[in-house]
Amino acid sequence: MIKELKEMGLSQSMIAREMGSNRQTVNEWFLGKANPSARSISRMAEAMTKLTGKTITPADVYLLIDKVVKRVKEEKGNN
Repeated sequence: MIKELKEMGLSQSMIAREMGSNRQTVNEWFLGKANPSARSISRMAEAMTKLTGKTITPADVYLLIDKVVKRVKEEKGNN
């Protein structure tokens, strides 16, 4: 589980389900293995807003994904 999502009370599966996508696709975005389209970023923001009840913008989602990708890469580099 991605700690940044956990802190928000979310999981990749919850987001994927709300987006009508699959967890593997969402996971690839957070690992930096694939880049989400602008439409996917918007859909993720909508899903996260609905799930949390807090306004989450596409820019917020982009920054979150970037933060997680950087952290994951750093952790891999330290192992």
